[in-house]
Amino acid sequence: MAAEGGSAGWTWQGHLSYYDYQTKTEKQFKKVSKLKDELDKEGIVHVYKCFHPLAYPMGKVLHGYVIFGANKNGTIFFHSIEKNQEDLVWQRSHIWEDVIYRLKNEDRPSGQVSKESDVVVGDIYDLIDWLDNETQITRKYNVLFDNCQHFAKSVYEVVFQFKEKIMMTHPTLSAAESDADMYEWFQGLNEDITRVTTSMNVAKSGD
Repeated sequence: MAAEGGSAGWTWQGHLSYYDYQTKTEKQFKKVSKLKDELDKEGIVHVYKCFHPLAYPMGKVLHGYVIFGANKNGTIFFHSIEKNQEDLVWQRSHIWEDVIYRLKNEDRPSGQVSKESDVVVGDIYDLIDWLDNETQITRKYNVLFDNCQHFAKSVYEVVFQFKEKIMMTHPTLSAAESDADMYEWFQGLNEDITRVTTSMNVAKSGD
């Protein structure tokens, strides 16, 4: 969370990086709405809150991101969306492992992932509109107030609320509220981190 993806010297680029592993497409957009030129109006059916740990001398740090499954003509495609110190990143693939174990077409720092899922009703254009309306692309990374975990939590919640067609606003958190919220969030996921990581590693080793 404190320094995912690079050193403290990295600066916010104000764009969204898009990677489609099916079509081998890599693009950058200054406007989130331009994603609609790349994506069909796929219906979101599941949303997963994910983490992978990053090892630093000061202890364990978790990077947070969201994966959702979307239905296109009966075929499920997986999308990941996340925030780092430089930009927003949106990935897409028919293969689940592509968005879990890869970031910007490279291996993620760790293969350990925790997930919890909910069934939702909505579509990708709803999420793109929310990102655009909330001007997420201009919200600079801030380790205390607007980091990867805050972004992942907001995306997860807004996608989950699509089933009620409620468009949530990005929460404004004080440092104390942020810390308390994150602590409670991680407590609830501790068991998932161990259980899901073990099962996924076993599945990978059997491939």
